Amino acid sequence: MDYHKIEMYTAFYLEKDQAAICGVAFKHGAKMKLQLMPCPNGDYLNGLLALLTNALQPLKSREDDWRLHLNVHVHHKNTNFLKVLTKVNRAADTARNYEPAFRENIIKGVLTRKDYKRPNCYEKMAELARLMVDLNEPDYRVTLSTCGDSKGRDQVAVYTACLGAWNDLKSATDAVAVNTAEPVAETSELG
Repeated sequence: MDYHKIEMYTAFYLEKDQAAICGVAFKHGAKMKLQLMPCPNGDYLNGLLALLTNALQPLKSREDDWRLHLNVHVHHKNTNFLKVLTKVNRAADTARNYEPAFRENIIKGVLTRKDYKRPNCYEKMAELARLMVDLNEPDYRVTLSTCGDSKGRDQVAVYTACLGAWNDLKSATDAVAVNTAEPVAETSELG
């Protein structure tokens, strides 16, 4: 059996009424792989969920006997992402081993239980839960755990990369705005 343990560090940076930059770094042994994603309207939860889903998606086609433990490091101030991942895990575990016709309703029920309204990231949460069910049928192959982390070297590196990418994006946006501004007409006539 092929067993892997991968550490995943998450971060985002945004300012009020601006786009967010989400980042994840995957660490397997000494190798690090960083992925950044701009998210409009500060929608960092959908961005982080999309990055995680995109990373796990290729595992669906893997046939051999393998196991993966993904330990997700979440900044201690990002309790929303921690809650989202906990709900996704619970929904996937609850729906696992049920017939496909019932899974969708089980996932929806678990994700919206006690919320009574769907969060903005509901669709991405459901997508990740469905993927986790598919990956863990009939046997568990992917386990997802979370831990709080705010001062670790790798966690700080991902946050700093997000901050730098956000500043680059902001500079590029400001430069485009300056270049496309209408020139002010000069007048030599007085009154």
